[in-house]
Amino acid sequence: MILQSSTSCRNERFIKSAKFCFRYGFARVKYIDGENKNQEDVVLFYWAGPTSPLKIKMTATSSFDALKRKCPEAKHKLELNDDDCKEVDFICDKISKTGVKEFEGKEVEKDSRTKSYRFKK
Repeated sequence: MILQSSTSCRNERFIKSAKFCFRYGFARVKYIDGENKNQEDVVLFYWAGPTSPLKIKMTATSSFDALKRKCPEAKHKLELNDDDCKEVDFICDKISKTGVKEFEGKEVEKDSRTKSYRFKK
């Protein structure tokens, strides 16, 4: 799903200590919305580790703002944290106002109790 990504750290340093880096990523996301329309959107992701120093987070945020202005074709711009990366719910909530029935070829359902998306089993 990731088409291109970059990092502020050199590869060697990144391998040794990913917690001090920030990343950007572009993804072309295919889904079927709540109105049964096939959708394909470009999503711009940003992630900075929770243990990153404040100076790195500020640099990453500033760079992300500039990147958003340079990439108007990215329909959705998402700032992620470690917890957001684990669940399809975060992305489904952000990309469609009418709901999501299928995400990247896999059916999803919205749990009526927790109001969160999950992949059907």
